[in-house]
Amino acid sequence: MFLFREELKKIQRYCSYQDRCQYEVEVKLNQFKLDQEEKEEIIIRLIEEGFLDEERFVRSFIRGKFYQKKWGIVKIKKELVLKKVPKNLITNCLDEINQEDYKQTARELYEKKYKNLEGEHVQARKLKCLRYLVSKGYETSLIYEFMDKTQ
Repeated sequence: MFLFREELKKIQRYCSYQDRCQYEVEVKLNQFKLDQEEKEEIIIRLIEEGFLDEERFVRSFIRGKFYQKKWGIVKIKKELVLKKVPKNLITNCLDEINQEDYKQTARELYEKKYKNLEGEHVQARKLKCLRYLVSKGYETSLIYEFMDKTQ
């Protein structure tokens, strides 16, 4: 018999609202007065019933952060590591980002930022663009490609 039916329903709703990783579910379960064995049983049930799927979460997270928020791979990886997602799973799911889209997005972000900094010295503009794109999670080697082509 399942003694914590109410907690299970709450956590199922939590997982239904959007994809979650196991770490997020564990944090949420800590709000309930359950022992470790009960928490593990709930997580197993969530996985078996399809409410919790780590790979689906990672793929969804990567797509959302890149295509909606325009984050770079460095920042996406860092955030997933903070959510205690295994590094090999992160690496395997990075194919969600089309490499041409990635370069094009980085180029567009660079050009837009550069244009907004009109009136400033060229080197200062380039440096600010570099900092901006690094903060968005793009690789410096990719950014330098755009900087070299900018006058």
